[in-house]
Amino acid sequence: MIIAPDVCKRPLKERIVKPKAPATLKQIAAMAGVHPSTVSRALDPEKRHLVTDDVARRVAELARSLSYQPNRVATTLKTGRSRLVGVLLPDIANPVFAPILSGIAEALSADGYAPIVVGREGIGAHVEAGDAFAWRGDLVVGYGPRTEELALKHLATELGVRVQGMRITHPGMYHLDLGFCPLDSAHAMVCPSAFDDASARALLALVPEPLVLSEKEALTFCANSIVVGRTVVMPACPLRVRSVLEEWGFEVVLVEVGEFLKAGGAIRCLTNPLDVRLGRDLAPVPGGRVVLA
Repeated sequence: MIIAPDVCKRPLKERIVKPKAPATLKQIAAMAGVHPSTVSRALDPEKRHLVTDDVARRVAELARSLSYQPNRVATTLKTGRSRLVGVLLPDIANPVFAPILSGIAEALSADGYAPIVVGREGIGAHVEAGDAFAWRGDLVVGYGPRTEELALKHLATELGVRVQGMRITHPGMYHLDLGFCPLDSAHAMVCPSAFDDASARALLALVPEPLVLSEKEALTFCANSIVVGRTVVMPACPLRVRSVLEEWGFEVVLVEVGEFLKAGGAIRCLTNPLDVRLGRDLAPVPGGRVVLA
């Protein structure tokens, strides 16, 4: 026989435990004996120098003990900056990514930023970073072989941007960065053979001056490159492609990555851009929007 504890005999209202309300700036200010604006400065890495070290330390300790979380909506409305950094993880349920995400969050927190993760808790559509480019205010995303179409909706809504979706159909060009490489705001390498007809037309229409790659040229992985100013760092560069790039004023630098090519990647696959900003590189779109070809 199972005997229920006495607490189960109490009226329901007595058994309900209300969650503790989150701490506010005013509460921390009262406990620290300072004005709320001082607390705000102490918790802002860009303004922390305006308060004394003792006050900054006292406020930080109180905020940490009370698990204070800033109201990011209010902060965004006031400053015009979200201070959120988008993190694309293919599967957060994979134990490999847990310490990586923890380190990212810790590093961002020190500077007043916070990560926003697409596909968190291992739930949701699969997305891979090799399929996404911030370009001309939009997030251009390839989908099909690796990234799932549903991921475009997650990216658009969670990041608050417009996503231009391009369906990849070529079996050997499984990521967008094998058939598309932005060079500057007007030029980009594009391989129409990587996409279905509608997506190929849409992508070419996005680029004012495209350098159209043949299937053979693209399979050298020349589009899997990175651009630093007017320098294009490439794993290979067919002669015609080099001629056009140099005519446009770009310098081509070749880097030997033959061993990495065996694993299916090249120059861009070895990098992870960290300077993409909402409002500068991506135009804010409240609620997000997905555009498919």
